[in-house]
Parts: sequence; structure tokens; C-alpha cells
Amino acid sequence: MFSQIKWSSGHFPQFQLLHHEIVCWRVVLDTLSNEALDSLFQLLDTNEKSRAGAFVKRVDQRRYVAAHGILRILLNKILGKESYSISTNEYGKPQVSDAQVEFNLSHSGNLILLVFSSNVPVGVDVEEVRNIDDIKSIVTHHFHPSEAQEITSCQPKDVHQTFFSCWSKKESVCKALGLGLSLPLDSFKVSCLPLLGSWTLVGTSKGFPQEWTLTAFNPLVGYFAAIAAPHPSLKVRFLNFEFPY
Repeated sequence: MFSQIKWSSGHFPQFQLLHHEIVCWRVVLDTLSNEALDSLFQLLDTNEKSRAGAFVKRVDQRRYVAAHGILRILLNKILGKESYSISTNEYGKPQVSDAQVEFNLSHSGNLILLVFSSNVPVGVDVEEVRNIDDIKSIVTHHFHPSEAQEITSCQPKDVHQTFFSCWSKKESVCKALGLGLSLPLDSFKVSCLPLLGSWTLVGTSKGFPQEWTLTAFNPLVGYFAAIAAPHPSLKVRFLNFEFPY
């Protein structure tokens, strides 16, 4: 049931962000040594270093440092400079002012995903499949009714993977629109099935974008992820980040 995505090694001298494509980078956290994380920490700005130090759990700190340090490395390559500031919009989506690049990141468990596009908003979400006792209550009260029906009518053995596939799809849309979870989850509906590959999206509010690039995939065994961009027919390129780069 796992997707057949081929993760190519990212080669920085040849790396370019092309028009009409999304580039998705995968980082497996436990492949990064303490020395690598120390190097990544030095790339963070003052605010990011402060946020990293505020995490109580060491694993949360490691994920944050890895995600934001590698984001800096990739943006440096794309922008061809290191003197820029990363800010967030009012809903928390990161951005670089006056740059022709859009990006987003997500992390869960042992995995980090970072996506980039040229002038097209993009969102990504990754979810580690884990046990949740109140899935029926969550989808009934927060998801679109058609999604809740699809999930609750699954065979018991399929409920968790269907829920996390659906959740990653929905959150990738919220992040692509730059609204995060301020966008009500029942204000649009995604197709829960198929779990992987292309999926459909229907917005129920006026002005909701109608043309999208939407893909769902397994970035690693035990995880579901989705990418969304309000632009049709973008190609998605999958690259594996390896340290040292």
C-alpha cells in the first residue's frame, strides 16, 4: 500500500528551483549526529535560537533545530545569499519578504519535510500514524460531514491510516492558503480515498481556489504526508537531504 516514490539524493551544486514544480526535501531526524545539530543550531537567528532553547523535551528541540537549520541551508542555496529575514504572517506561515520563493515545512516523529516552489503558495503536512482513542468524536465535530462518513465507515483496521491521510491532506490545504487552522476544517472537503496519490478538493466558501496540485504519499513507513498548491499541474520532485551536504 506504500507509494513508490523515489527519493533522489539532493546535489547542491546542481540544485535549482524550477518554475512549474514543487521540490520536497525529506530529512530523517535520527540520521543527524549531535555534531550536525550543533552546526545547524549556529545557522539559526536569535529568535530561533531562543525558541529552540525553550523546548522542554530534547527530541522536540532536535526536531526544531534540524528543521529550521536545514531550511536556512536550502534558502541560502535558492536565494544565493544569506542576508535575509524569515518572518511569519498573522497565521504563523513562514515567508521571506521580496523573494520569489514560497516554502513550508512540517515535522512529526522522526521525519521532517520541507517544500519549495517559485511564486506559488505551497503547503505540506506529515503525520506519524499513532493511536487516537477519540477519532470518531474529532471527525464528527471538526471535519466535513462527507469526510467523517468516509472515515467512520472504514473497517476498524483502516480507521487510523485513513484519518491521518485525511488530516495531512486537510492541513496541507490550510497551510498552502496561509491560514493554518484558522480556516475551519469543515469549510472544505477532501477525498479520503485513495490514501495515496492524487486526491480531490472542494471548497464550500466563496473565492476558494478551484485549481490545485494535490498529492498524498508515504514519506516513510508509518507516516502519511500531503502537499497542496493552488495551481494546476505542478510537478513534484522528491529529494533526500543528507548531512554533510
